[in-house]
Amino acid sequence: LDQLEKELARCTKDDPEAQFFGGSTPTHADFNVFHHLDNCSVVEPELLHGTRWPGLGTWFYQMHEIPALAEYLQSRPKLDGVGEDPGLTDRNGVRITQRTPGGLAHLVDGVFVFAAR
Repeated sequence: LDQLEKELARCTKDDPEAQFFGGSTPTHADFNVFHHLDNCSVVEPELLHGTRWPGLGTWFYQMHEIPALAEYLQSRPKLDGVGEDPGLTDRNGVRITQRTPGGLAHLVDGVFVFAAR
């Protein structure tokens, strides 16, 4: 995270409009980093709340404010069971892990739909 903080500062220092790793608009790099930090926040919810990485904390919450991303985050399954039995729980409370189900699961409107193999 120390290196990410430095890279974000480097990417934004010359452009007052730049808020993201790629400049004034988010790029694939931003969404990739966001994905990993968002997963980290499941295990360590206060990770970016302190003063150790202030740039990353601001950036992380700016990412959350992107309308399409915010909408996706509300509808996606929730990651849970990290460190014990990792899985995803859909908005109806249906939980899947690596060991379940026997068939394939597809996400449709935030709900798992199962199809036999």
